Amino acid sequence: GTVMYIADHDALQTGKIANFHSASSHTGTRNLVEITNDHASAVNTTPLFINQDSNHTCIDIDSDATDGGNVIRISDAKQTGANIVRVSECDALTSGRILYLSSDSPSTTARNLVEITNDNVAAVNAECLSIKQDSQDWAMRIAATNTTQSKGLYILAGNDNQDYPFAISNVDESKTLLAIDGDGAMQKPYQPAFSVYATAMTNITADA
Repeated sequence: GTVMYIADHDALQTGKIANFHSASSHTGTRNLVEITNDHASAVNTTPLFINQDSNHTCIDIDSDATDGGNVIRISDAKQTGANIVRVSECDALTSGRILYLSSDSPSTTARNLVEITNDNVAAVNAECLSIKQDSQDWAMRIAATNTTQSKGLYILAGNDNQDYPFAISNVDESKTLLAIDGDGAMQKPYQPAFSVYATAMTNITADA
């Protein structure tokens, strides 16, 4: 059954079903709203479910925090083989996006708008970013549009073992088409592997 049920508020226009407000200046650590599923056996329990049937934003967060906190934070997750964040079944998309990240800040402070870090040297088989394209268009496109000084792609890697910090292979990874070793030397065992044009996009082709 349901412990608290609030329903049939069909006459609402600009009003709210629920409003939680605090103007306390106390600096003590606290959660204004907290939902806890406190039993490990309740494996099919979802602590918060939102169903939006209208064509409008489902979750809207307005944060005035500056350097003092994150807008969204997920910490100390215990997942091993599961996903921390999963966005799936976006099969109705036409011209829309799964994820859109934008910044229009004029600040000259050095920063990374998106950062992925594998912070343990023992995780030797962890890839920081994997992109799979099953269709015919580009798997990744980089557009550097600054007319004064544009930098498209910068790779900082290399070691004494001559491992490849940059490599291009065929689809089943049986042939390395182009590789740059730890000393910066280019290896092209198959021709043609890589071609660059000054006024066009980079083309990658391979022998059969």
